[in-house]
Amino acid sequence: MNRRGRKQSGFIFIIGWRVLSTRERDSEVRATCPGCKVAGARLVGLVRRAWFTMFFIPLVPIEGKDRARRVSQCRECRQTFDMPIEQLARRAGAAAGNGFAGAIALYNQLRDNPADGQLMLQLLKAYDAMGEPAEAESAARHFPRAMAAEPLCGALLETIRHSARE
Repeated sequence: MNRRGRKQSGFIFIIGWRVLSTRERDSEVRATCPGCKVAGARLVGLVRRAWFTMFFIPLVPIEGKDRARRVSQCRECRQTFDMPIEQLARRAGAAAGNGFAGAIALYNQLRDNPADGQLMLQLLKAYDAMGEPAEAESAARHFPRAMAAEPLCGALLETIRHSARE
């Protein structure tokens, strides 16, 4: 009560900010995690942005999409890495001797020997390990003789297509 005997009322607003992480679409990659060293760990890309909150509820993003931080996270050990998923996948692939650099080397070998089914099978396995179904499809279109030379190539390509739809 105040001096005159009336009750005073008021409002309390709790405002602030917090950083929220959202998962990038189609960002899961299977590679060796640099943290827990699990081979074939599921690594995902995350986008981190600061949001204005009222009563702890995020309302408006403070940072635009162009200023958002892209990070990666291992789904096995939950450790977060301060680099985009593409960079982490390349680094993990280079450390294992495969990945994009290995796939490029296999692709170039296939250009020299376009009917080599074993090379095509290795290339499809590399694209499958990297989670790159579109690259596997493209290689199959570019090297049909290699696909026909090795019967396992067709089966592996179907497996890659099926896992991409899931």
